[in-house]
Amino acid sequence: MINSTEKKYYTLYKMFDKVSSKVGSTIGSNKKIIQQFLIVLILLQFAPFEVLGPNLNSKLQSVLSPVMRPITNLMSNVYMRLLVFLLLVWSCCVMKDMNTFFLVAIYFIVSK
Repeated sequence: MINSTEKKYYTLYKMFDKVSSKVGSTIGSNKKIIQQFLIVLILLQFAPFEVLGPNLNSKLQSVLSPVMRPITNLMSNVYMRLLVFLLLVWSCCVMKDMNTFFLVAIYFIVSK
């Protein structure tokens, strides 16, 4: 016989299982896009634009700035960082996807 506490835990478990499968399928179906987006952000952070010279560097920065500033602001938002952190934990502990884990970890290191 199932008592009310066990029934609540079972209901909570089923709800968590549904959310977990939705999140997993969403991350899994968009994994390549997420990885490519993080790779672009990391590469742009490390790109040696100074090699191009001061004129070309300033022109390139003026072109990239209107695109990168909103993305940087969005990614530095506390809720977005929480979402990316959850992606980090999810990729490591649930999906066991070390490629995504390392990309997200490197992104966190670079974006500090």
